[in-house]
Amino acid sequence: MFDEAFREVINDAVTAALEPVLAELSNLRRLVDARLPDRWLTRAEAAETWRCSVDTVDRRIAAGEIEVHRIGRAVRVRLPVPDPDKVARLAREARP
Repeated sequence: MFDEAFREVINDAVTAALEPVLAELSNLRRLVDARLPDRWLTRAEAAETWRCSVDTVDRRIAAGEIEVHRIGRAVRVRLPVPDPDKVARLAREARP
């Protein structure tokens, strides 16, 4: 009984400690996947990657900013790789 309680406490502590690491790993994986040139995403996956709404993705598709491939009713998008200089400039401007 003591071993089971001890195991549960350790398991909870390890899970709590790894949670932020796993979240960051998931974010990094999304960023890497978005930069792969042959990775086609659904509109929802693109919105999740960019942390925006599907409507925003649709507006960017309509504006011609995102490459689109349609197969019947299915829509796949290839996200452009962001310009590192532009990203750095936007990050500096966003800081107070």
